[in-house]
Amino acid sequence: MKDEQSWCFRCWGFGHISRYCFAAERCAWCSGPHDSRSCPHRAPPPAAPASDSASTPPQVSPPDTSLWECPRCHQAGVNVWHGCARRQTVAAPAATTIPQLAPPLPPPRSTPHPALPTISVSPQVTALSNTVAALQSRIASLEAALDGVEAPLDRLVEQRANLDNSLQTLAGSQKVIFKKIIASVATFTEKMDLFVARFETLPAAVAPRAPPPCGARATPFACASPLARAAAASSPGRRTPRGRVR
Repeated sequence: MKDEQSWCFRCWGFGHISRYCFAAERCAWCSGPHDSRSCPHRAPPPAAPASDSASTPPQVSPPDTSLWECPRCHQAGVNVWHGCARRQTVAAPAATTIPQLAPPLPPPRSTPHPALPTISVSPQVTALSNTVAALQSRIASLEAALDGVEAPLDRLVEQRANLDNSLQTLAGSQKVIFKKIIASVATFTEKMDLFVARFETLPAAVAPRAPPPCGARATPFACASPLARAAAASSPGRRTPRGRVR
């Protein structure tokens, strides 16, 4: 109905629609908390027209209006579509409203629009624009130079990473070598301890032989004391018993 205000099919209030309604659902027939389409007290739909004029349409019993209650005006015996007082009072001003005509458009101007004034550029603005252009060119040159420096830096970073990996590998190898050396030294120490223990268990050494006694056939050199024999051996003019210089 185009002359009525917008109203909600959920709570049956005015001024909004059911899409934006967050109120509890009310029945349009009995004002109960259920959907109006499933209400047992709703009026039965009208019978379809008979295709044959001879056939008589089925008789539809009138609805029981004693159980009706409008969710708008809360009157018994009426519903939203039949006898609601609030619907009639809201729809009456809307039906009597006369649409207002739009105001007429102003007549076209006969005189042309004045030309826009020309704005003269001051020397300061020109100099500032030139300075900005020079700075932009300088910034572009610096960006190009930075792009050229980034590639060597990336190579240096890669070489540093490779060097770190090599140092880590070398450190690991040295650790392995040190462990092997320590194990060898420990094995050698154990062997030396075993050798010393075995040497200590050997019997005592044999005493040295005594010099032979000075008999009748012994020479005077043999019967002399050790000091005398050493002095005689060191003298150059001593002769042997056979007369040869020794």
